Amino acid sequence: MTLPKVADAVEPREAPVPGPEPGAERAGVYVPRILQQHLVDDPDGRCWTSDGSAAFVDISGFTQLAEQLARKGREGAEQITDVIGSSF
Repeated sequence: MTLPKVADAVEPREAPVPGPEPGAERAGVYVPRILQQHLVDDPDGRCWTSDGSAAFVDISGFTQLAEQLARKGREGAEQITDVIGSSF
């Protein structure tokens, strides 16, 4: 009986551990926490219903203001969030 050489042996590979998708950390800022939790609780779910409300608002000059604040980076994003949060 001939035993295989160590070099010929094939090591079983572990399945890769799924990690967050590229950019998921940044996208998480824009996804409501309740939806993030739903995706953790039921990642294969095809639908989801919940009570809530939504507002669609057109703010005059918002695009220009957002562009000016975006030049400040994170500080600008915080400022626009504070302005909108205090209004609604």
